[in-house]
Amino acid sequence: MYRRGDYYGLGLDNTSGYTEIQRNRITGALGHALRLYYCAGVDNTQPSIIANNFFHSNSNYPTVSLLYGVTYTNLYHNSVNNTSTGEA
Repeated sequence: MYRRGDYYGLGLDNTSGYTEIQRNRITGALGHALRLYYCAGVDNTQPSIIANNFFHSNSNYPTVSLLYGVTYTNLYHNSVNNTSTGEA
């Protein structure tokens, strides 16, 4: 977990098992819109899914950040809108 005072629209740390994030509009006004850190789906037969979302950020941080150990997770049909100097 970040300890630098970051703000997220949605942040998941150290999760295991099936996760489903679908059909959302998520904004990170002061930080990441989405940040995943050590998130593992079940396996290839039941991967987690992140689909049909709109991620927006106008901060100096990446809009979507997938850090270390994000496994068995499928990302489909998401939109990323970055209106700042941070990475998309």
